[in-house]
Amino acid sequence: MSSIIDSLITGFLSAICASAFFVFVMYSQRPKLVLSRKIAKTTFEGNTFYAIKVINTGRRDAISVSAELCLIQPHVVEGGIGYNVIEIALLRKTLFHISPLRKVGDKFGAVFEFITNVDLEAEWNKYQNSYLLFRVYAQDSFSLFSRVFTSEFDSPEETIVAGRFAKGARMHITSQ
Repeated sequence: MSSIIDSLITGFLSAICASAFFVFVMYSQRPKLVLSRKIAKTTFEGNTFYAIKVINTGRRDAISVSAELCLIQPHVVEGGIGYNVIEIALLRKTLFHISPLRKVGDKFGAVFEFITNVDLEAEWNKYQNSYLLFRVYAQDSFSLFSRVFTSEFDSPEETIVAGRFAKGARMHITSQ
């Protein structure tokens, strides 16, 4: 009887270890995106646009990509600091997929710019001590594990740069 129990315990522990190892391997297969640390401000046909660049540096497609841009305004409330969250509309906030950079190279697909036509500088200056929060959610095409990537921007003077992002995987902003 004890050999049956020992076999069951050994089988159970082996299954737990194998499952944990599988989850660990799959968890390491999450997307790898890089978000720009600056915002490019450009004028096109008389309209001003602000862009934040995202690059897929992983090995596989990042799928079900979605983004949000929020202006966070801290304010004093009873017991501490509260936050007003003002959503800044993006012209496109969802994307089917972003291909991996090493697979695409300089062609379209591994890089995407999320764009807003809201006057960020005016909105930002309306709310003292506020900051911008940009978040991107993506899933790995193989494991389907997901990750959230975040960039915080502290002030418009340090963050917004007039110009356009360079082509490809470079985060450099060139003046127009």
